[in-house]
Amino acid sequence: MGFGLPAAIAAQLNNPDRPVVCVTGDGGFLMMLGELITARRYKLPLIVIVLEDRELNLIKLKQEWKGVEPAATGLYSGDLFQADRVLGVKIIRAETGSQMKKAVNDALVCTEPLVIEALIDPSDYTQLISPQ
Repeated sequence: MGFGLPAAIAAQLNNPDRPVVCVTGDGGFLMMLGELITARRYKLPLIVIVLEDRELNLIKLKQEWKGVEPAATGLYSGDLFQADRVLGVKIIRAETGSQMKKAVNDALVCTEPLVIEALIDPSDYTQLISPQ
């Protein structure tokens, strides 16, 4: 958790002519938010997609699988950003598939970092991972 953004910055620095996309949950993004300044300082055309579900859902699921009442997994209420920029980096909000497609297309021609705030349904995690 928190590895995605620094790894994407390293990938972009090593591949300046290729598009790099970081897909991270809101919890991991918040852990490394300060690294966005590095991407901004170097004007990296990095695309950061933040999957916003307001919780540490993978931890919550693991707690439930072990029969433990979920605890300390809520991150915040309301929208994460409530703005069009974070640390000076533009944010595009995507609530639907068509909005996401447009956001990614816009991001691919951007010459600086860009964050896509992707609202997701946390119940989707139960279909994506196995309780092992």
